[in-house]
Amino acid sequence: MYPMEVSGYLVGSAAFKAVGASDPRTAGSIPVHLRQSHPRPPAQTPRGSGKCDGASFERMSKRQHSKRSGGRTTPRGTRPAQARHRRPSYDDPDPVPEFVAGIRPLLAAPTTFSLLLQASGLVEIVTDRPLDRLGSDRLGRVDGPDFLGSLIGSRWPELVVLGKAMAILLPDRPIVRTLRSQPLPPGSPAWASTMDLIEVTGTFVQADPFGDGDNLWACVRWPDGSEATTIMFVDHNMGSKLKDAFLIPGGADDVLATMHDVSDDVVEVTAIEPADLRARVEWSIERTERTVPAVETETWPNCRPLVEWILGHLPSGGQAWEFADWSQQQRTALVDDFIGSQFAQQCPLLADQVASIVESFVSHGCDDGSGDPLRWSPIVVEIVLVDWFPRKVYGLSQTEIDAVPTILERFVSYAHERCGVDAQATNETLSAIVVWEDDFFEAMADDDAKDDSDDSPLLRALLGDQLDDDWMDKVTDELEQRVIELVGGRDAYDTLDNEPLGDVAFDWSVVPDDMTELTGDTLEFLDQWSMEHFDAEVRSIARVTLAGIVTNDPSVFKRSARTDVLAAAILGYQIRRLTERFDRKERGAFGWTATTVSPFATAVGLTPATVGARVKTIMNVLDDAEFDWSKYLHSSQRRTALESKQRIAEYRAASADRD
Repeated sequence: MYPMEVSGYLVGSAAFKAVGASDPRTAGSIPVHLRQSHPRPPAQTPRGSGKCDGASFERMSKRQHSKRSGGRTTPRGTRPAQARHRRPSYDDPDPVPEFVAGIRPLLAAPTTFSLLLQASGLVEIVTDRPLDRLGSDRLGRVDGPDFLGSLIGSRWPELVVLGKAMAILLPDRPIVRTLRSQPLPPGSPAWASTMDLIEVTGTFVQADPFGDGDNLWACVRWPDGSEATTIMFVDHNMGSKLKDAFLIPGGADDVLATMHDVSDDVVEVTAIEPADLRARVEWSIERTERTVPAVETETWPNCRPLVEWILGHLPSGGQAWEFADWSQQQRTALVDDFIGSQFAQQCPLLADQVASIVESFVSHGCDDGSGDPLRWSPIVVEIVLVDWFPRKVYGLSQTEIDAVPTILERFVSYAHERCGVDAQATNETLSAIVVWEDDFFEAMADDDAKDDSDDSPLLRALLGDQLDDDWMDKVTDELEQRVIELVGGRDAYDTLDNEPLGDVAFDWSVVPDDMTELTGDTLEFLDQWSMEHFDAEVRSIARVTLAGIVTNDPSVFKRSARTDVLAAAILGYQIRRLTERFDRKERGAFGWTATTVSPFATAVGLTPATVGARVKTIMNVLDDAEFDWSKYLHSSQRRTALESKQRIAEYRAASADRD
C-alpha cells in the first residue's frame, strides 16, 4: 500500500500497506520520492534538413500534461528507479546535444527495457488524446509528424534507433513505416534488431483484500531472454478507472521474490486469462480517458503506449469488469432491510431519519464508488466521511450530522455480516470511522447553523430538530418511552433527579487471580486519565465498564497485553456512548479535554487507529452482555432526561388546553 525503496528500485502494492507510513491519514498521498525513469528531452540540437529538429526538442521539453487532481485513495504499486549505465564512446567531432547524450546510456544498457520506456514517454507526448480537445490543451504542443520526420535519416545514430523504438509503439501510417524501415546504424546494441519481438509469459491479478483495487500483471520476454512486468492498478473506489501503471525489469518470479524479501505480509497473485486481463484494462483505460481532469501520476500516462503495445499481444474477446446494476427498487429494499435489522435498533435517530442517511451511503456505493453498496473498507470510509458526504449531502441538522458516524458503524456491521466479511476486516473498517470522524465533523461544520441552544439535547436527538406540532403529536409517546428506557424504567423515570453519580469502587471480586496484575495496571490508567481528561463520574463509569469486560470476556486481555491501550479504549467507548445524544457544542461544555476518540488517543500518546480498533472490541463485548447502564447515568444524561421529561409534560399540558 505504501512504497518503499529497496535495492535500487521502488516496489509497492497492497502487500506493503504497513510499510512507509504509520498514520492512515497519509495513505491518500503520492510519494514525493517517486521520479520518472525517462526524463523529458531538453532542447539542444540545431534544426536542419534531415537533422534532429532543435525546435521540436524544445517544444518536447516544455510539453506537459494537465496536473492530476487530488491524491491517491487506494493502494497501488510503484515503479523502479532508473539504473545508471556506462556511456559508450563516440568519435563524433561535433558537440553532442544533451538530448542525444541522454539516449546513449539507454543504448549501452544490456536490454531494450530503458529505451522502450523513453520511447513510450515521447510517443505519448506526440499523441493526440480526446481530452486535449476539452478546455486548454497540454502545454507546448508538438507536431507529431514534424518531430517524427526529424528522426528519419538523422546524422545522429542514437536518434535513428530511438525512432525505430518509437515506431514499434505507434499505430501504422506512412511516416511510421518509414521509421521502421530505416536500417540500424553501425554499433547499435545487439538487442535493437529484436526489440519489437516479445512473448507473453504470464498474466496475473493481485487483488486487494478489501476489494479497493486490483493490480493486473502482464509479464513479457524478449528473444535475448530479458523480461519485464507491467503492473496496472485499477481503482474500484473510483469507478474502476486505471489510476496508474508502471513497468519493472524482470519476470513475475523476480518481482514476487523482491516483494517477499521486503515485506512480512503475504503477497498473493493468481493467474488470470490473458483475454480477460486485456478486456479489463482496456475498459478501465477507456473509463479513465473520459475523466476530467485527466488522471496523471509519475509514470502514467507516459508508459501508456508501451502498456497498450503489450496489451495488443494478448488475445481479444475476454470478459471485462462485471458490475451489478442496483435498481431503485433494490436500493429501497436494502435500506428497508437494514432498518428492520437488529443493527438499526442502536441508531440514535428516528427510523425515517436513519433511512435517509443510509440512502446516502447506498447512493455512494451504487453511483460513485465500486458499484456495490455493501462493500466497505477503511479507504471507502475515508472517502465517504472526509470527501463525498460533505460535498454531496445537504440540509442535515446538527443532531443528524453528529449521528452519521454511529449510523455508518451500524450499516458497515450490517453490510459485512450480510456479505460474510471476517471479524478482523470489520474491526479495521470500523476503526477507520473513529479515525476520520473528527475530519468529517470539521468538513460538515457550518458557522451559520441554526442555534438550537433552547432545545433539549435529548429531544433534538430523537426529533431531528423538527419540533413543530405535527412532529410532536406523532412522537411524544415514543420520546417518553425512550427516556424511560434510558433511566431504567417507569419508577426511575417518575423519581428522576439530577444528583451526580457518586464514587463507585472497582469490584475486585469478579477478577480471577491470574488477571489481577493486568487489571490493576489498566485500572491505574483509567483512574489517572479519567481525572485528567474527564471527571469523577466518568471514572466511576469506567471502573464499572472494566469490571463488566473482565466478567463477560476476559480474553480481551489475552488478545493484547497493552493495558494502556485497553484503558484508552474503555474511555474512548465512554466518549462514544455518553455523547451519542449531545451535539458537539454541548460536549465541549462538559469540560472534557476531548469530545471524540481521536484527540483523546493523541492526548495520551497513542494512535487513534490502535485505540479505535480496541473500542470496537469493547463495543462487541458489551453489546453481547446484559449490562444495565441505567444504574450508572452521568449527571449530564440525567439533566437532559429531566429537560426532555419537562418538555413532554409542558407539551401535553398545552395540547390539553387547546383541546
